[in-house]
Amino acid sequence: MPTTTGPRERLWVLGGALVAAALLALGWLLFIGPQRAETDEVRAAATAAGDRADVLQRRLNQLRTQNAELPAYRTRLAGARAALPATPAMSQFLRHVEAAADATGMSVGGVTVGTATGAAAGDAQAMSVPVVVNATGTAAAQVRFLDRLQNEQPRAVLITSVNVVPKDDESDRADLSVSLQVFHVATSN
Repeated sequence: MPTTTGPRERLWVLGGALVAAALLALGWLLFIGPQRAETDEVRAAATAAGDRADVLQRRLNQLRTQNAELPAYRTRLAGARAALPATPAMSQFLRHVEAAADATGMSVGGVTVGTATGAAAGDAQAMSVPVVVNATGTAAAQVRFLDRLQNEQPRAVLITSVNVVPKDDESDRADLSVSLQVFHVATSN
């Protein structure tokens, strides 16, 4: 016999379908939707962490490269410390002047050392000592002497003026007067 569904049974089927749809919607809203949002947040955080890890890895590689160059940095620092000692160390500088004169064939006739002046820079004070060197030699020797004073001796110096006066005896020698500043850094402890 064929079964017919009556209005009451259809109402139950329709009600059951509505309850199932409501349960599905409620399940989506309460369980699945928040889990998807949380999953998206976790994925975004993982992507951001991966990007940050890449940046940190590049920085670590840079630091490793710099660390490999550390001996060269230390050598440069030692040179800078020799150029700017903590005290004027004028006797040591004068030995360098004499050595430069001997190496270039110049004859030093006199050296005048002035009073140090300076300016504060943080916890250190940059100091400058004016020095005048009077020497005699040929033009070629004078050029070599000035080059040694400015570039080859270890102290930081700045040549501020040079005066050359030819000798009256018609030789190729001339008197040289060099004004320069010798630098050092006094630290306050």
